[in-house]
Amino acid sequence: MNRFYILVFFILFISKFSINQVSIYEIQFTENPGNGTYPSPLEGQNVSVGGIVTATGYNYDNYFISSSNGGAWEGIYIYDNDYAPVIGDSIIIFGEVYEYNGFTEMKDLSDFEIISSSNPLPIPEQISTHEVFTEEAYESAFVEITDVNVSQTYDIWDEWRVNDGSGPCIISNAIFNLKNFNFPLLQGYPFSSIKGVVSYSWDDFRFHPRSLDDIQSGEGAYIFSATDKMIFDLNEFEYPVLLCYLGQSEADSYEFILQYDPLVIEYSGFDQNGNLSSNGTVNDFSGQGQVHLTFTGDFSFTGVESLITLNFFPIETGISNMTFSSGILNGNEILYFSLGQILIDTEGEPIGDTLTVIQRPLINIPEIIVPEQEFEIICLAPSGTVNWEASLIHENKTIQLSITQSIYNPELERWYLTAKAPHPEINELYDLKVTASGNIEDVTCNAVHLVPQKKDNYYFVQITDTHLPTHYYYEDPQSIWDTSEIVDFREVIKDINLIHPEFVLLTGDFVNEGELEDLENRRYFSIAQRLLKELEVPVYLVSGNHDIGGWNSTPAPQGAARRNWWRFFGWKWLHDPPASEPNYTQNYSFDYGNVHYVGLESYINYDGWMYNVYGDESFIPSQLEWLENDLMSATQSDKKVLFYHMDFADQLNLSALDVDMALYGHIHSNEGSIYNYPYNLGTDNVCDGDRAYRLIRVNNGNLQPHYTSYAGNNGEYLEITFNPSNNGTADSVTAQITNFQSLEFNHAKIKFLMPKGDFGYDVQNGTLDQADKTGNYAVCYVNTSIPANSNKTVTIKVDTTLEINDYQEKPKCKLYQNFPNPFYSSTSIKYYLLQDEYVEVAVYDLAGKLIRTLVQKEQQAGYHSINWDISQETDNRDSGHVYICRLITGNGFEENIRMILLH
Repeated sequence: MNRFYILVFFILFISKFSINQVSIYEIQFTENPGNGTYPSPLEGQNVSVGGIVTATGYNYDNYFISSSNGGAWEGIYIYDNDYAPVIGDSIIIFGEVYEYNGFTEMKDLSDFEIISSSNPLPIPEQISTHEVFTEEAYESAFVEITDVNVSQTYDIWDEWRVNDGSGPCIISNAIFNLKNFNFPLLQGYPFSSIKGVVSYSWDDFRFHPRSLDDIQSGEGAYIFSATDKMIFDLNEFEYPVLLCYLGQSEADSYEFILQYDPLVIEYSGFDQNGNLSSNGTVNDFSGQGQVHLTFTGDFSFTGVESLITLNFFPIETGISNMTFSSGILNGNEILYFSLGQILIDTEGEPIGDTLTVIQRPLINIPEIIVPEQEFEIICLAPSGTVNWEASLIHENKTIQLSITQSIYNPELERWYLTAKAPHPEINELYDLKVTASGNIEDVTCNAVHLVPQKKDNYYFVQITDTHLPTHYYYEDPQSIWDTSEIVDFREVIKDINLIHPEFVLLTGDFVNEGELEDLENRRYFSIAQRLLKELEVPVYLVSGNHDIGGWNSTPAPQGAARRNWWRFFGWKWLHDPPASEPNYTQNYSFDYGNVHYVGLESYINYDGWMYNVYGDESFIPSQLEWLENDLMSATQSDKKVLFYHMDFADQLNLSALDVDMALYGHIHSNEGSIYNYPYNLGTDNVCDGDRAYRLIRVNNGNLQPHYTSYAGNNGEYLEITFNPSNNGTADSVTAQITNFQSLEFNHAKIKFLMPKGDFGYDVQNGTLDQADKTGNYAVCYVNTSIPANSNKTVTIKVDTTLEINDYQEKPKCKLYQNFPNPFYSSTSIKYYLLQDEYVEVAVYDLAGKLIRTLVQKEQQAGYHSINWDISQETDNRDSGHVYICRLITGNGFEENIRMILLH
């Protein structure tokens, strides 16, 4: 009976793999270039093939196999996440031959068997670097290159290049990353041998060593290496000197002289314990500005090891370059040195504004209000606090708020204040200040936007993935000084401040590593918060995985990223929320007109902090429950918009939630259709030079998303220049706007800096909305419309015929007296509109006969002017003739003025 089962199994096993059985060579060999990538002649077929595993761990779990003989056309890549063979396993598989962007692979395995293990690998085929880079025959083959030199060191992807004289090839990192071992790759450095497999991706062949053992340094190519280090206090610190060599070697003596800057650091000695130098004698001949050590003893070494540890004291803030002037090992001169830097920063980036008393509104969750509208201020303070006061501050202007109610919630341990603002002289984005008994005082920046009215027709902007201040990670030395993402963000800020949306939705990955606030005084959140202040419109911010997810490779405590977010953007009570408000995530909503906007926290929990609460990724059950309740309560809203970083687990069904639009980021590209409802749109990133933003119009509650716009490499897609300089000294300034975008920006705003005095300002191609003369110069807010794909010129000049009060007291619409009056041939007529509305301006004679209609259209709120040239009229041109100019608005306002013609 047992023999019967064994026989049946053997027959099934043989029959299973005998179907379409082919060799690796038959899959790979071809002389037909196809589209230039030499596709397999068996592409699309399901076949059985066997071989020995030569490499594993390619892009995580995939592997390569080779015939037992190896050589050209004798290797293939296996795309398989279900099985986990090891190097040396002999396997038989059944699957589909597939071409993935020119890379031949086996995928969708339906059968897999390990025939035997610990088999010897084929001898690697020795080929030239030129053949690696150009020959299809060695795709997926197990190969070796010899006697090569580094022709390009690590790039931003940690790839590098070597050349044996025949031409360079790429050494990639999808299996093994040499940079992760801190090996200091140097231009021209020799390697006697590199073994590995060859892949094809991004239109190039790439060579992949499998481990450190696959890379052998050239004979005697030892490296003395100085490292980079950052110090943020005045305590003594350790600094290792490294000896680097890929391969086994021994030493009995060394000597080196290491130069440093004595104005920045001071040498205080060495420590040979726990280093290669522990078994021997070290002599110290150091002097000011240099460390000079000699060693006799013995040790063996391989890879990257600490030769000896030096000790230094910081002297003052600065950078000390660490350079070797000489080095000797075993009596032979060292030819290769890796230089380093020590950065001393005892002052550090100043910390930003952390939350203390005011918890909402905030710079990242602001409030948009009109005069006399009540709004809520949430504060943390003792229950017995009294004498609450609040005010709005913008530069030299302070507006006292009325506190109509102050209630303490003992269960939530929070104060809820109800405040109301009067009619302001200037509508602006204000800081909020709160004071109370017990010396309580707190200010939060850009928290309240005072507007004359909320518009029915407006637009807002979504931006995402700023990755401030740099997209380099903690372990990358460039992360210390790189600020490229600040540059990218500022280019987008310039565009936003000009087109002047009602608000901005910023959907996460605001910073690149949320853990890098206190750690080494990197101050990522502080830097990012200061940049938010440069935006002149309200910003609603939600967190992403880079903001709060944490990174295991960054040496900060678990949960540091999320706790940093709570410190700067809210809220600390989320760590242990009260039973009546069991929310562990920061979610909020606001209304503008008849649209309800909801911001949701979203993340991948990289460091696994509070895993029982946050799990692997958002959204968590209590968050979804909060969302459902919030949407159900928005009964007065016609439209609903969600914004978040990413729905990582596809948990949100927009139709089931009755949501009209969702906006997200994370993918660093555009996704979704601007024509399919409900709108589900991913927007490209701000970082990495993309500088993207998406504009969404709202017209009487109807949402109209647009394709993503881009600021351009140098901000050239939307640009404004001033002549003369916009610095408050010239009495006439012209703004030249160039718009290469395919969008019209009909709510743009220009802030002109003009001389101040008891006079007004005349604007051409725009309307003066308000003039703020509380500072050293007048800030003139000019509204204009910027047509798509065009240039526009807007000019402002001092007008002594208008008084300053004309621009500061705006209780209603107004038609101003024409100037000049009397006039000879032409005159200028100015008027003010309280809101966007239909306008008609016409000229009549005293008998009521219509002479000319000057304006008959919808216009924006603010100041307008138009010229009337009498030479255009054929009648009624007698000297002393009187005309009537009449202003009528769609809301029923009407006003007349008399104009007198002279010859």
